[in-house]
Amino acid sequence: MGSKEIQSLEVTRASTQSVIESVRILIQEKLFDEAKSLLRKEWLRPNLSNAERESVKLFLQNISDQELKMPIQLKSEKVDSPEKNSAYDLEGAWEAMKGPVFLESSSSEPRELLDLCMAYISMDFFEDAHREAHKALSIVRQEQTDLGETGLALSMIIIECLFNLGRFLECQVKIEELNADMEINLADRAGLFYWMGRVKQENQLKSEALSWFQSCHQIDPFYRDVLIRINEVQR
Repeated sequence: MGSKEIQSLEVTRASTQSVIESVRILIQEKLFDEAKSLLRKEWLRPNLSNAERESVKLFLQNISDQELKMPIQLKSEKVDSPEKNSAYDLEGAWEAMKGPVFLESSSSEPRELLDLCMAYISMDFFEDAHREAHKALSIVRQEQTDLGETGLALSMIIIECLFNLGRFLECQVKIEELNADMEINLADRAGLFYWMGRVKQENQLKSEALSWFQSCHQIDPFYRDVLIRINEVQR
């Protein structure tokens, strides 16, 4: 790894740490929408490491747990008194959540649905994330001609869900569909190349997988675990 890559990685880690500290403060102040907005932007950063991605998932889960225990009329209010703060104690929150039904949303805002999808993924509820992402993406396509940042993020969630659900052919078709979209910048294609590599690797097509992983690596050397994947298919 060259000195420039190391410097870039150090800057990225410092930036992530700053975001995490900001999120901690926002959660303490019960400003969940603001915290989720920061986490969403961090989640979409292509060179997020696995450890950083796990941190984001844990914070999203933390917020979801707290919101489940909040009185409905107080969900958008800042709580200052000790009596009210005690209502947000995280103890037992996960046990109280019996399934994804608690996260169902009637929202028609793609950004809000994107947050919901990320919460589902953080708990490995891929079916639910896939359903809500499709719902949000259909709204995006009705409102605008191009995917935009939100539409692309939703599409990537659909791809990730399809892969984790073992629906590899559908996953590949979705990737090919997006890869043919000339409006998507090369810098935004790292995820497409990565997941195509994962599909090929899953189908034991190592040479094809290597080619896709290397294409991803050329765009972003730190994309998820792409370096580990390259080493695996080269064995």
